[in-house]
Amino acid sequence: MKSLRQYEKIRSSITQNLYQQVDWKLFVFLSLLLDVKLWMKILALLFIYCLRFNFKFGLRWRKSRLPLFYIMVMGIAVLDWLLYGLYSNLSYGLVLVNGLFFWTFCLLAIHQLKLSVDRSSAVALRNTLLLFFIFNMVISLSNFLAIVIETGAWNPYLYQGLFQKYFISTGDYIKGLSFDTSTTNALINAFGVVFFLNNKKIALTLCCMVALILTASNLTNIILVIALTFSFLFQSDRDQKSTIVLCLGLIALFLVRVSPQNNEYVISAAKKMFTREAALNNLRPAINTTDTPTLEVRRIRFAIKYLDSARETWASDKLKGASINSWMKPVIPGPDINGKEYQSSMDTTPFQRKMINFANTHYKDTADYFKKMRTTRLPGKVIAMQETMRFLQNHPSRIFTGDGVGNFSSKLAFRATALNIGVKYPEEYSYIDPDFQNNHLRLYLFYFTQHKDVHSIIHTPDSEFNQLLGEYGLAGLISLLVFYLGWFTVYFRKTSCSAPLLVIMTCAFFTGYWFEQLSVVVFFELLMLLDMKFKGESIFATALKQEK
Repeated sequence: MKSLRQYEKIRSSITQNLYQQVDWKLFVFLSLLLDVKLWMKILALLFIYCLRFNFKFGLRWRKSRLPLFYIMVMGIAVLDWLLYGLYSNLSYGLVLVNGLFFWTFCLLAIHQLKLSVDRSSAVALRNTLLLFFIFNMVISLSNFLAIVIETGAWNPYLYQGLFQKYFISTGDYIKGLSFDTSTTNALINAFGVVFFLNNKKIALTLCCMVALILTASNLTNIILVIALTFSFLFQSDRDQKSTIVLCLGLIALFLVRVSPQNNEYVISAAKKMFTREAALNNLRPAINTTDTPTLEVRRIRFAIKYLDSARETWASDKLKGASINSWMKPVIPGPDINGKEYQSSMDTTPFQRKMINFANTHYKDTADYFKKMRTTRLPGKVIAMQETMRFLQNHPSRIFTGDGVGNFSSKLAFRATALNIGVKYPEEYSYIDPDFQNNHLRLYLFYFTQHKDVHSIIHTPDSEFNQLLGEYGLAGLISLLVFYLGWFTVYFRKTSCSAPLLVIMTCAFFTGYWFEQLSVVVFFELLMLLDMKFKGESIFATALKQEK
């Protein structure tokens, strides 16, 4: 009875703190900032700076309060603008302003995160994180439940109806609190798994693990496995090792039992990379389903329908004598999986038609290039890195400071094409640098004018390392390693979660333009700042001491 009363007292205290001791400024700021819409992110900054007007960044060469990385890349961007005479191009001027805006946004965001961490108590910060992950988990589960209701299948990862709208792509619709891509939700939950694991909160660790698994993000799963392996080997006790094994078991269970097609996809992609079999020999371009089928196609369809009809007729005849054969199970005809609604749509979308027209207009060798790309074994992301290295090799004057912001590899470069890749951009100010057009843009056009089966993150050219090398050169890459990642490593503690968090973020930098996304990096910075403040100690233990 005494232990029960203590439990109720603790539970009541935590519940009360969730309502009364939360850093609501930080919670609202995070919720708005992580939203996919740019205007919501701008609203987040306006909200926090109106409530807490402060521009004392504390930037200095030694013991800088914030990483100098953001200032340095902005300086490189302006330097390239002057060196390459880009100031005479009005359209590029708009691109430069956009680039500087995003880097400034990142600096303003981490400044406010630092203020929140420095000024809030451990109790308020703990409760804010709990509230955030609870909301994110509820919304993720709501996304999944909505899919279950729509499909009528408890496991939509195996449901092939609705033209395979879900099936292997089910995880793409689990977007969480940010309403951004499922990869964003997956990475945020991966951070949560590492953070709560370090704080020895097994239930919260597993909750984040389940939310992550629902996104079916194979690349994030691989990144998390790397981080958990690091934690298992170098900084975990017996209980944490058991939790890590359980997390890895959940991933394996999902791939084997819940979504085996994702497992097959990963194995197939690996085989195409490491065997002599051409990776895209069987790649089907998107086509319009209104095209008249050939004689061979009509024959195949007739044969399939005939066999299905014969099977159902045979089953019906068997059922007539079922009353005297008690051992025979009644045969209920299932859905016709050869029907149109169970096949992946092959329609060419308006977006694809626009890109096809663009490719035919701007490239003379589109057909030859596409034919060559269909025989490659490497994924598009690796090919993109090869293009970056080849470009720098052929343009040695660009090695140190790069090709200029928006000129080679960035979310901004894609946006400025006015092809509506990502968000809209005014067509009258569209800008495409030839270096971008002949490298990453053409690569993107190849994959995303094909069938949706290859519309995968492993084929997109976006990578933070590509962006920094291509547009900011070695100076930009060194700035990232020394004045960003290096700035955080100064505060490492043996028991902290900084190392596995850095492992996740560094691996994620290979998979997207995360600084321009203004979401994942922000959350990573918050958790790193918390770890720096509490010097590797558990925030939950510190909060409990303050409550007492």
